[in-house]
Amino acid sequence: MEYRLFIGGKFLAGSAVREVRTPYDGTVFATVHVGNAELLDEAVMAARRGFLAMRSLTRARRAEILLETRRRLLEEAEWFARVISSECGKPLREARIEVARGAGTLLFSANEALSLAGEEVPMDASAHGAGRMAMVTREPLGVIGAITPFNFPLNLSLHKIGPALAAGNAVVHKPASATPVSALELARLFAEAGLPEGGLNVVPGPGAELG
Repeated sequence: MEYRLFIGGKFLAGSAVREVRTPYDGTVFATVHVGNAELLDEAVMAARRGFLAMRSLTRARRAEILLETRRRLLEEAEWFARVISSECGKPLREARIEVARGAGTLLFSANEALSLAGEEVPMDASAHGAGRMAMVTREPLGVIGAITPFNFPLNLSLHKIGPALAAGNAVVHKPASATPVSALELARLFAEAGLPEGGLNVVPGPGAELG
């Protein structure tokens, strides 16, 4: 299997191609395109464009996308478990548990998307504030950089990606070099679920070059 970078809603060729080998026996599980500084900059620019679309989505729509991604993940649960097991060497039983936990993380993120709201605060704790109200609003930050480890390649990625998308941000994800396949498969699910182009970008590659 061959996997490419995911930038701006499209799978693109990288600057090089590397093998992902299963820790069980060293056989090649997949080949993955990796990025460089130039491609990372391209991903950041795509995320900036994607942020304009993400912040304009209603909270309900963000939750819908997260829940649809969850539905698709559960539908492909066995495939994702086998990907996790193959690329990081986790026993299949534990990989299945990780997929279930990832589905839970998506559910929690969808719930948070719906609960993100501001508040009104009476200002009359001070005499000068009598008859006045303050309003607190929650706004997305912009582009979020997510760097994730190899040991829980799906769920720990979702710990960063899910809440960021729920709040209306865009994400550039740099997965661990040893376990990029689950991240790229996850990007596919988000795209199929209707995430705006540039909302999630995935750039595998060496940390020394990409950070």
